[in-house]
Amino acid sequence: MSDFLFSVHQDTTRAVPCHFGYIGGPPHSSILVRREYYVSGETTGEHHHVDFCALYVVRAGRGIHSIDGIPFGVARGDVYLMPPGAKHAYLDYQNLEIDAFYFQLSLWSDEELSALREIPGFWHLFLASEARRIHLRPEAHQTTERAIDEMRSEFEKSERFTPILLRALLFRFMVMLARLAQTDEPAGTFTVTRPVALGYTLK
Repeated sequence: MSDFLFSVHQDTTRAVPCHFGYIGGPPHSSILVRREYYVSGETTGEHHHVDFCALYVVRAGRGIHSIDGIPFGVARGDVYLMPPGAKHAYLDYQNLEIDAFYFQLSLWSDEELSALREIPGFWHLFLASEARRIHLRPEAHQTTERAIDEMRSEFEKSERFTPILLRALLFRFMVMLARLAQTDEPAGTFTVTRPVALGYTLK
C-alpha cells in the first residue's frame, strides 16, 4: 500500500513542484490512492500540484490547510477538492490522517465533468470558507469508509480491468459526496464564491 508518512526534508521557504508522473503509484494507474500521516509540526512547507487534482478526506487529527495562501482549519470528517495548479501546505498539524486521491482532469470526459458540475453539492467540495464545506455527519462515516476501503483494495491490484474499475469507483465516490453536500444544504442558502474560480479548471 502506498501510504505516506510525512517527514521534513525540504527547504520550507519555497514551493516544491509536484507532477502527477512523479508522485508515485503503480504505473498502470491514472489515479493515486494513499493514506497520509502528518504527526506533528508547524509547517510541511508549500507544495505546488502542477497538473493534478487532489480529493482529501480527513480521517483523524487536526491542523490548518493553507491553499493558495488561504488558511482553512481541518479536522476529522472534512472533505474537499483541490484543483490543478494549487499551492498548499499543512500548518500547526497534530496527528493528521488523511485519505488522498490524486488524478488528472484528463481522467474524465467532457460529458462526465459536465455531469459532475450539474450536481449542486459538487461545488461544496471546493473550500470557500469555514462555513462552506463538506463535513461528514457521523452516520455518513461508515458509508464513506466502505467506499474508501474498496478503492484502496482495488488500487493494490494489477489486473487488466483495475484502472477502469478505479476510475468508476472514484466517479461514484465524488457523486456520493456531492449528494451528501446537497442534502445538507438548506435550499436557497448556498452562494458560490471561491468555488467559481477553482471550478473554472473543471470546465
